[in-house]
Formats: sequence, structure tokens, C-alpha cells
Amino acid sequence: MGQAKPLFTGKGDGSLILITAPSDITVYDVVPFGGRAGIAQATVATGELVNIQVSRIYGIEATTAETFVLGDAVYWDATGGLATVTVGSNQYLGEAVSEKAPAVTGDVSVLLGVKNG
Repeated sequence: MGQAKPLFTGKGDGSLILITAPSDITVYDVVPFGGRAGIAQATVATGELVNIQVSRIYGIEATTAETFVLGDAVYWDATGGLATVTVGSNQYLGEAVSEKAPAVTGDVSVLLGVKNG
């Protein structure tokens, strides 16, 4: 008896997942779900279905105080609405593919969904 064969669902290319919006969402919002986060691809109301991007590079506003270096794990601080290198209760976003010095306001480029190490 052989291994069960995976079946193609015909839904997306693996870079998008479809979820039920836990709250009102605006296109390009960072949306936490299932221990991680992704980027909304549409504006929807609570309870509607929305595609969440989980595998591309996005520039995401980052905390001013922190240093980001290439390969750092990046998390989403939903309370502050910023990318951070602090794990805590924050949702995993991906891996930093740009650098940002402390005390500098700006974005960090994040490759969504990639876990380093």
C-alpha cells in the first residue's frame, strides 16, 4: 500500500491563503492569524473571506528603537502596529531582508513566512 497522494485544491499558488476576517480589514493591513501574520489583499468587513499574502517581500514600518539586520526574525506588534525583533506575544512575520539602524524611522523589508535557523 503506497503513500496517499496530495491533491491540488486549485486555490492559489501557495503564496496566498484564504481566511475569515477576524475584524474589519483594509487592503495591505498586517493580519495576524494562527501564530503568524500576513498582508491582506483586499478590504473586507468582519466575517468576510480575504486572501492573505504569506510569502512575498513587503516593506513594513518598524519600531524606531530597534536594530534590524539581514536574517533577523521579524514579528508583528499588533498593539503598536509595527514590525519588531521582539518575540513576546507578537506574531511571526518573516525574515528581514534589509537592515535598519536604531533611532532611525522607517521600514524594514520582510520576506514573509520564511523562518531562519
